[in-house]
Amino acid sequence: VAPAVAPAAARTDAPAAATTAAPVAATTAAATAAPATPRAELKFAVTTRVMRTRAEAEQVAAAMGALLQTIDAGAVHTDILPVQDDWRVVGWPFARRQDADKARALLSARGMRVQVIAF
Repeated sequence: VAPAVAPAAARTDAPAAATTAAPVAATTAAATAAPATPRAELKFAVTTRVMRTRAEAEQVAAAMGALLQTIDAGAVHTDILPVQDDWRVVGWPFARRQDADKARALLSARGMRVQVIAF
């Protein structure tokens, strides 16, 4: 009985493998054909850790905004973003990574733990 089942399983597996190979190849071709995002279009932001209360996030946003005004950050502004039940403060957009790193260094020197992210 076992040899009769094995060839049937082999027959059903072969077409399934052939049908899944075509979409994977098409997806791979589409991914390689699409141009990657140029570095010039990337923007950067500094973001805080997640905070439990909106009141804490508002205080940090005010402090971050005041500190970012002391450097030549252009049109950078601060936002408070919800993260599930918590909050995160983000200063953005920075046109260059160097500007975001400069802001991170300033904020870190004042005791604010932030990280630079690209988007």
